[in-house]
Amino acid sequence: MAAHRRGSRCGEQEHERWNGSGYPRGLKGEQIAAASRIIAVADTFDALTSDRPYRKGMAPDAAVGILRDAAGVDLDPEPVRVLADLSQRNDLDAELAFGYCFTH
Repeated sequence: MAAHRRGSRCGEQEHERWNGSGYPRGLKGEQIAAASRIIAVADTFDALTSDRPYRKGMAPDAAVGILRDAAGVDLDPEPVRVLADLSQRNDLDAELAFGYCFTH
């Protein structure tokens, strides 16, 4: 039951932003569940690097640059830092980054 509540909270908070500009509740910073903050970074990275019908996915380094620009504004800076560190070590793909953030 606790896992279901956590999963539900993540879904409710997927549009919240680190600076409080998101919705539905305008949560800010650590008011947003840690899992939701991590998922936001992983989901954004995946969206940027995945091919879409209207564009090719961008290179991981370019996506990390965009994430760095969003850190402290839309995204939690810590998971962005972890993902950037993995990228710098050439040890990055979406699944690895997602799993690493959840276990460290």
